[in-house]
Amino acid sequence: MPTPIITEEETFLVGQELVVESQASNGRWGVIFEDDGVQGMLHMLDSSLTESPLLETLTIYYVEGVDKPDQDVELQIAWSEKEDAVVLVLNDYPHAVVDFSKQQACCRLNRAVSYNNWNVDYRWDDQLLQPFTS
Repeated sequence: MPTPIITEEETFLVGQELVVESQASNGRWGVIFEDDGVQGMLHMLDSSLTESPLLETLTIYYVEGVDKPDQDVELQIAWSEKEDAVVLVLNDYPHAVVDFSKQQACCRLNRAVSYNNWNVDYRWDDQLLQPFTS
């Protein structure tokens, strides 16, 4: 079974402004989790792009839609062993997965903004979790 590489762990309250960055050791791929007080987002980055490294921004949650915003949230960002895929986990539950090698990403809300026409369908796909579970 592959062992995910947890690179970031943070405890926070939803709606409290927060930025957590994580980068693969190859220096090319990275993600930034951001809570701007209105929504939680996961920005996907590819530093090899000359125009702009920003690929996509996945919407993870809207603060107003969170059931218990006053409870601590445990955030983890973990990379696959090959460091070509990353998962965002909140309270032991995966909320977004990015596979840079396949140019695919998904999130529970199926909402995103594309900056480089990288992906068109963000519906949740358990198969993208494969690098972390099998």
